[in-house]
Parts: sequence; C-alpha cells; structure tokens
Amino acid sequence: MALQQARVSQAIVCIRLKQIPSLPTTEDLLYVLAIATQNKKPAEIPFTNPYNSVQFVIRVAPATRQLAPRWTFERCDGEGIIQLWTRESSEVIMIQGKIKIEANYTGAASADEAGVEAQKSSESQPIIMGSPAISATNLPFMGMMQDQAEGAPAATASETQKRGKGSTWLFSDGNSGPVGMPPPVALGSNVVNNYLFALLNPATGLTRHSAFEFFLLRDFEYVRNYGGKMSLAVFDFVNVETRERADLPGAATAALADILNDWCTPLEVCTQLKSGEFAILLCGYDGEKALKFAQQLWDRLLKHSFDLTVCSDPRALAIGVACIPETCKEPGVLIAAAIKAKDLARESQCHYMLFPLF
Repeated sequence: MALQQARVSQAIVCIRLKQIPSLPTTEDLLYVLAIATQNKKPAEIPFTNPYNSVQFVIRVAPATRQLAPRWTFERCDGEGIIQLWTRESSEVIMIQGKIKIEANYTGAASADEAGVEAQKSSESQPIIMGSPAISATNLPFMGMMQDQAEGAPAATASETQKRGKGSTWLFSDGNSGPVGMPPPVALGSNVVNNYLFALLNPATGLTRHSAFEFFLLRDFEYVRNYGGKMSLAVFDFVNVETRERADLPGAATAALADILNDWCTPLEVCTQLKSGEFAILLCGYDGEKALKFAQQLWDRLLKHSFDLTVCSDPRALAIGVACIPETCKEPGVLIAAAIKAKDLARESQCHYMLFPLF
C-alpha cells in the first residue's frame, strides 16, 4: 500500500498515518521514520495482522544526537492499548523482523502462558506471544536435540516427521501464520569483494574516482529520501618545510592502499580525489562518529610511518571531516567542506577537525 497517500495531521503531538491491512513492510517502516525525522515528532502506523485479525500500532520517535530512533510496539484489544516493547535502533530490518514474530498473537493465552508473560519485562527482553515451548529461544527441533542429549525419551516417529529434519518452524498447528522458513537462496560469498576489486584503480589500488562519485551520490539519495547521516573524511600529506602537497611515489601509494583496504570495510569507500587528496566515504556516520574515525585513521597511518615515510613527521598529515546533514545538505558542498576542515586542521595544528558549525 502506498503510504505516500496517507493523511497526516500536523495538529496532534504524534503523526498518525492511515491504517494498513497487513504487516508493515521495510518501505512502510522507512517511510514512517522519514516522516518522524522530517517533522521532528513521533509518527505511527496502525495495522492489522491478516493472519489473526489483531490490531497493532508501531510508533517511532526521531533520533537525537545522543539516541537512535525509539520504536514502540503496541497491541489493541478489548481492554485497551497494551505496550509490548520499546527499542532504540537504527536497524529497520531488525524492527520489521521483531514485528513479524510478535504480531502472531492469537488472543487465547492459557493461564500458564499469562503467568510467564507477567514475569517478562518489556524493557529487558522481547515478549514472545503464544506458548513458551515454541518461542524463538526454544525452537522445537533444538528442544528435541537437547532432550536427547540430556537423556530424555526420544521423540516419537510422528513427532519427528512433523518437525522435519532440520526444521526451524516457529508456530504450532493451532496458530495462524508461517509454518517454516524456506531454504535460503544461494549467494556467492565473494561477490562483493570481486565487484569492489573490479572497481579499483590499478594506479592507486583504491576505488576509481568515478565509482566513488557513484557511491557518494547513491548514499546521498538514500539520506535525502529516508533520513540518516553520511560523512566524508579527506586527508593529504605535505612537505613540512615548503607546505606544498606531497606527491606520493608509487610504492608509498600502494602501501597506503594496503593499509586502507585492510582496515576499512566495503561501507567505507576510499579513493584519491582529482586534487591529489585522499577521501573516505563514511556511510551512516554522524559527525561525532566520523571524527572518532579520523582520530583512528591518524593513529593507524602514523603507526605505519615505516611504510609511509611521508608520515615520519606528524605535521605532514592532516584530516578534515564534514557530515550531511550536520555540516551541509549537498554532496558537492560535503567534499568542499571536508577539504576546508582539513586545511583548518593543518593551520591550527589540530591534526584532524570536523568542519566547524557556527
């Protein structure tokens, strides 16, 4: 369902989107998070689980400088609204998976189940609806293996046939909902590394400049449409005496590429800018986290000063950091701001600096 057609009221404290007749998708959750972030107030989606006709509400409060987005999951029944859990997380897929499991509530819990649920704390651990014997922490197949290991009577042939070899089903026959997970699609474990290697510039050992621009613009589109943050770290080396940018020889450039490729993950794209500076794109980093990354980068490069003779004098290296949306709102400005922060860091002898926010 297109949530863009939802009617939003600005007059209420919490923005309530139009109810949807199914479990929220990843797109739905990203959209409600974007609405909350854009309006700087909580937003929520009421929905009905089509498997059991129980109504729920998922609400999210926008992230702050100190806290990740805060999600609250509630169930609606005849007794009113029951809060099931509250979580602080930027991982929308994790929230979606948690909703899928815990929305399969039948409304017919036994007295024993009610006692177990009453002992659970919604702030300390998730509440698993239904029988504890089929909760996510005690799958039937795993329970059978444990029973046999502890000397309990082995499962009957009918039970074994029902569970299936290697079964991971979460729901009993009395519960509506999925019975088992399908086998995973086979994925090549080296696909990412192979494609990243194909995007490397053989002259530098780092990501090609054109590929770097693609990742920069792609991450920017994600941040602009769905919220979040991204940062850029730019650094270079200068001749301490002349203050002119040092051109790294081939061996030094190869050593630098080995250091960065060994340390950075595929989410941290490294390249050499056309101006001769080096840049690292930091997907999901806010200013504080990016500045900490710059500090770690400084320490690591100086630690390898034997391979990078240009680092023999710490004054030769300077790192600048800028962030979207903290520093600016455009990718071109992001690069310029990071370069300017690098120059300011060298002038003030701070070694690394986040672009100053006035």
